Amino acid sequence: MNRFAAPRFVLAVLVTLLAMPYTWARVYVGPMILGELEKTWIAALLVALLAVFLLTWNLGSALTGRRWPRCALVTAGVGWVAGLAGLIVFMTRPSPSTPAFAALFVPATLWVPFAGWMGYAGIPSRWRWTLLGFLMVMTVPFQSLVRVEGLAGDTLIDFAWRTSPRLSDSIAKPTNTDPTPVSIGPVGPDDSPQYFGPGRDGVWPNLKLIDWNEATPVELWRKPVGPAWSGIAVVGGYCFTQEQRGSDECVCCYRLADGAPVWTATNAARFESAMGGDGPRATPAIAGGRVYAMGATGRLSCLDAATGKQVWSADVLTEFGGPNLMHGVCASPLIEGDRVIVCPPASAGPTLVAYHRETGAKLWAGGEFRSSYASPTVWEILGARHIVIHNEKGLSGHDPADGRVLWFFPWTNFESINCSQPILDAAGTGTALVTTGYGGGAALVRVKRGGPDGWIAEEAWRSTRHVLKTKFTSAVLFEGHAYGLDDGILACLETATGRLRWKDGRYQHGQVIRAGDRLIVQAESGDLVMVAPTTTALKEVGRISALPGKTWNIPVISGNRLLVRNDREMICFELPAR
Repeated sequence: MNRFAAPRFVLAVLVTLLAMPYTWARVYVGPMILGELEKTWIAALLVALLAVFLLTWNLGSALTGRRWPRCALVTAGVGWVAGLAGLIVFMTRPSPSTPAFAALFVPATLWVPFAGWMGYAGIPSRWRWTLLGFLMVMTVPFQSLVRVEGLAGDTLIDFAWRTSPRLSDSIAKPTNTDPTPVSIGPVGPDDSPQYFGPGRDGVWPNLKLIDWNEATPVELWRKPVGPAWSGIAVVGGYCFTQEQRGSDECVCCYRLADGAPVWTATNAARFESAMGGDGPRATPAIAGGRVYAMGATGRLSCLDAATGKQVWSADVLTEFGGPNLMHGVCASPLIEGDRVIVCPPASAGPTLVAYHRETGAKLWAGGEFRSSYASPTVWEILGARHIVIHNEKGLSGHDPADGRVLWFFPWTNFESINCSQPILDAAGTGTALVTTGYGGGAALVRVKRGGPDGWIAEEAWRSTRHVLKTKFTSAVLFEGHAYGLDDGILACLETATGRLRWKDGRYQHGQVIRAGDRLIVQAESGDLVMVAPTTTALKEVGRISALPGKTWNIPVISGNRLLVRNDREMICFELPAR
């Protein structure tokens, strides 16, 4: 066996340095993110440990008298420490505490190579197990002192000290339980009463803005808010959003003119996610003097828009069964006639549920696929209105009267996670551009009359290059082209053909909206960028710094006011207009 000693040594070093570091990091940090052990990675670590243990058992005696193994082991040890420190830095969003996190993380990894190599040099059994036990105790400090605050869109980890306060505890709970009623009024032409803009398509078509490199937006006010990835709805000079404040999910109303708080409605619920962050996700919908808000834990609340007092509520998790989605209930309510339509996360459907807007009575439930993270929208095709939703398996059209499925187009990814809104009439009447991330891409769907249910959905084209992988953002339409973030890079796609015109500009996993003939790109970093949409190349025409830190919430426009927020602050800008 001595003639195989050198190959065994080299192979063991390669397995140790190439397979063990990331495998152990997934086993160790994974539960801090997901809240559960990842069995696949545990099995991979055990296989690697066993392989190295067998390769190195009593190998030291076979290599006695040779100097190079000792030098190689020292080099490998230095490589292990440097590699693991580099791995934690590479996996972490930069912060002043990153070196301290790395200093705690590296000792927590040392038991892994020791366990694989502890039979190498014939160390007495008593000392082997004593030293292994000591090294395993070194895994405790990191998890005891550090927590995962969240992940960036590119999965970089936000680590934080366990002693640091959570964002939701930094905003005081409301004390004014009987606010003075305010006059909200009906929805006006400048209002944005629902998720993703007035038309639920991220477009404010009639604005004529001045490029920001000529006149920059003016900040009117800025205020702290509780964590949430909720957007903002604006009606009658008031804006509505959701926040997490301690143990309460809150629907909050602010005055648009100066950001002054008007009322806060609370619900004793808290959604926590080390991966996605804490707090509600959905954007309220405003109609008929009522606010309809869906919490991340599945509670639908109908509130008086003037006072915030509850009119009725429903719990879709209790009514239709869970478990909740990994990132919570994210789909925003849709108002359609006398119905408010929401997406319960039931494992086997229904996909959509309609409640009566005034009474909260359940009217219908339809669809067999589980909802995902996209929100329902209305589509009028050949004189008929359809409720369209991108569920976990694809795009489906439902009858607004009873919720039955009229047509379905399969379009998903290996995660069965669909977050993006479809672009309706993207390449002519009856066509829809559907996009998704996680290795997915884009396809054009053509819906027409026919089939046993009266409608059929056919594929017009699909992107063979997997373009417009929009992940948890949505693309917008301008003059026959879709503009969206393709895994964090802005891309322009010709909707009629699926041809990628260009892809440029790293804005990470932010958001894109359209204001007239300009795009407003909100980078994940919190910067706001104005882009002139051309079909030839990226053309930035202005940039301003806005929000600090990770920003996923969708911006909203009301008149000449631009509202942006993240999990820490909300800002109102006045937009210079032509």
